[in-house]
Amino acid sequence: MAQFWLTYLDMVGLLLQFIRATRTGNWSLHLACIENMLPWFFAYDRQNYSRYLSLYWQQMRQLPATNPPAHKALSGGCFSVARSTNSFSKVAVDQCIEQTINRQSKSHGGLIGFSRNPGTVHRWVLTAHERAAVASACDDLVKAEDYDGTARPHKDNTDSRMKRDQSDYGKLAKRLAEFSHPFLGEDLISLSSGKVCSAQATSDLLSSHTQGKSAMSKFVADRLESQVKRL
Repeated sequence: MAQFWLTYLDMVGLLLQFIRATRTGNWSLHLACIENMLPWFFAYDRQNYSRYLSLYWQQMRQLPATNPPAHKALSGGCFSVARSTNSFSKVAVDQCIEQTINRQSKSHGGLIGFSRNPGTVHRWVLTAHERAAVASACDDLVKAEDYDGTARPHKDNTDSRMKRDQSDYGKLAKRLAEFSHPFLGEDLISLSSGKVCSAQATSDLLSSHTQGKSAMSKFVADRLESQVKRL
């Protein structure tokens, strides 16, 4: 049973490493995390992630030969965006677009109330950049009045956030203590119900990473390298 929960901790650790790569603009760590995530996507039948991330990973590995300028830019951290001088605060490019252009171009209520009027919708779309510009100018004005030029600590490192995290940790530990102990016994059991997992399901869960890695290798060999099968 401990093996299963240690596997879960490995997956959580991988996710945190992926977030770190984005927040710090570490391209090498980003690609390493993608490579380590792929077997899990294959193991748990995440078809789109398995298929297109495999292609993405392979193309990005070949960038030094296929597109050196792009590789240089990405290695310099240009795959994520820093919207402030605060440390560990970069976000992915698509997330930045959502937080800026898409968010700033929205109006109160959005398309609700006139979505069936083509002319009004057309004007609403054509003026999106103007609304975004006004909203951005207002944001800059407020920031200019409130910003003293010094970098602020990341919100996760503030005293209030650390106290809240410590409190949440205590609550979680107390709650888990009411369930079955995850590291006692040989059987894989449910924390909440105490029911024992079947032998077949246990075998599948504990060997999922190995099976996923094998499926990934076969997919890459057949569909990306030799291309004997279509993507």
